Amino acid sequence: MSFVRLANPLSFSAAITMVAALNGQGIYAFMGNEHLAQMDPSYHFALGGFPVYVAEANLQTARAYLDVIDRKATERKTIEQTVDDEVRDAEPDCPVCGGESHPRTNWLLTILTNFAVTLTGFPVPSKRRQCVGCGHVWRPAGREPFTPEELGYDPDGPVEGDFVASLKSTLSRIRSIGYEHMQDKQETRHEP
Repeated sequence: MSFVRLANPLSFSAAITMVAALNGQGIYAFMGNEHLAQMDPSYHFALGGFPVYVAEANLQTARAYLDVIDRKATERKTIEQTVDDEVRDAEPDCPVCGGESHPRTNWLLTILTNFAVTLTGFPVPSKRRQCVGCGHVWRPAGREPFTPEELGYDPDGPVEGDFVASLKSTLSRIRSIGYEHMQDKQETRHEP
């Protein structure tokens, strides 16, 4: 059985991941120079990467499998880029010049925020934004609250169902944790 070089990734992690994926699909693969790379990670510059070898009979199957993985990775990167673009588009634009904005920070605000996080345990978000282009600082308008139609119920209306009864029973169970009733103590007591 002869082995041929399938790929030559430059990073150790990419090569070992490729070998694991191929072995998981039942295609025997191994990495050349693996022990040299584990001995000194800087050797990969001298070695020219980490060659991944497969049996010559499995070469086409392995290439097809790696092409599928590459295609899925490309699709995933495209989806992530689309989501990043949507998030970037959701950020408010500058009211003066229409440019991109980012949350405004300065050194004093950073120190005070870190102090508040240390004391309270949760961050205090900043609502002020600053334009990247013109430097204008503003506070965006607040969001409109959800309507009862969007929520599907009236948030100001009365509580319906057995919510009150289930809340009372939950609270009584929580209060009785670790509490032993006097009758239970008397029943388990054995006298000589």
